[in-house]
Amino acid sequence: EQQHVCPECSKVFKTRKRLTDHVAVVHTAERAYVCGVEGCGKSFKKQAHLIRHEAKASTKPKPLNFACPHCDKRFCDNQKLKKHMVSHNRLRCEKCGATFKKKGKHDMHIA
Repeated sequence: EQQHVCPECSKVFKTRKRLTDHVAVVHTAERAYVCGVEGCGKSFKKQAHLIRHEAKASTKPKPLNFACPHCDKRFCDNQKLKKHMVSHNRLRCEKCGATFKKKGKHDMHIA
């Protein structure tokens, strides 16, 4: 019986498929499979997970009732809108354009 060894952590798998899945999930930070449903933006490491997600999302399209007051983006729930709003609430350095979440960090930068 052939063993398939992970080159990153030396974990052993019985099949090449299991090794490939392990490497994709555990050792790859990239989430290459992005949901195409408008307003969603979720991403997945495995194509099968994206397909399952999109099947659920496409059968129940959510209305984009939550509009950003600062730009034209719309979201299907308030949590996604709140997460997006952080991008508009940053403090910006007028000299170099750097942005900061906290006033103290901004003040230290401009001092």
